[in-house]
Amino acid sequence: MIPKTKPWLKVTGGGALAIAVALAGYFEGEQLTAYHDPGNGTPTLCDGETHGVFMGMTATHEECQAWLAKGMQQRIDFINSHMVDHQPETRQAALADFVYNEGEGTFLKSSIFRDINNGHIQKGCDELHLYNIAGGKILPGLAARREAEYQLCIEGLPNANSH
Repeated sequence: MIPKTKPWLKVTGGGALAIAVALAGYFEGEQLTAYHDPGNGTPTLCDGETHGVFMGMTATHEECQAWLAKGMQQRIDFINSHMVDHQPETRQAALADFVYNEGEGTFLKSSIFRDINNGHIQKGCDELHLYNIAGGKILPGLAARREAEYQLCIEGLPNANSH
C-alpha cells in the first residue's frame, strides 16, 4: 500500500534525481549487509544494488545513499538519452525507478517506452501497471511501487486517469 504522505512527492529542490532516490529508497529498503534477492537469488546490497556485490559485503548508510544517487542519475541519463521529447522531472523519476527495478532492456522493449515516445503519455503511464508480477504472482509491494511510478508519470497531465 502506498503511504498517504508519499515522501517522493514532497522532495523539493533536487528535481528528478531527488524524487527518484526517495522513491527507490522507499520501495527497495536499505539493507547494509548483502543478501540474496528473493526474486532471483542475486547478491544484493543497500537499496537493491547488485553490481559488484558479493555475500558478506557490508556498507554504511552514507555509502548506500551515494550508490543509489549514482545509480539513479545513470538511469535518468539513460531515460533522457532515449526519449524523443524532454519529459517532466516527475516522469523522469518514475521511469528511472522503473529502469532501476526492471532493467534497461525491459524498458526499451516495453510499450511504456514506445507509447510515451510516440506521444501517448497516458497510455504509456497506464502500462506501468503491467509490471507488478514476480514469480508468477502479483506482489503487493511491486503493485504499490508501480502505482507510485504511475502517479509520478501522469503528474501534470490534463484529465489524468488516476487509479
